[in-house]
Amino acid sequence: MLTKRLEDAKAVGLATAEVYISALGQFGCVTSSLPPGPSAFSIFSLMKSNFTKLPNFIGGAVDFGALSTITNFTKMLAQSGYTHIEGFKEKKDIKNPVALEETSRGLSRLVRNFMKPF
Repeated sequence: MLTKRLEDAKAVGLATAEVYISALGQFGCVTSSLPPGPSAFSIFSLMKSNFTKLPNFIGGAVDFGALSTITNFTKMLAQSGYTHIEGFKEKKDIKNPVALEETSRGLSRLVRNFMKPF
């Protein structure tokens, strides 16, 4: 009975790992590959390793989305003649929060402060 449960866990774990790797691959993220003939232990070790990296990946994607949104919004405002965005215009063509020299928290504050007047 224990052997059957372990094989079931291995099958579900393998399917889950494949879905996870495929889902991240659609976002251009590369994860470590499953070893050939993976055991239940190696499958769940891989998942544990990848799950610990997931918050940074999602946080980076959210930060990039917020940064892209604000950058495009400020460009639209500048084209419409609004002048209160001059400070942000100096930081144009920024690709990520690291280039902005901001942390996620700092970037969130920047977005919040920018949106207050609206």
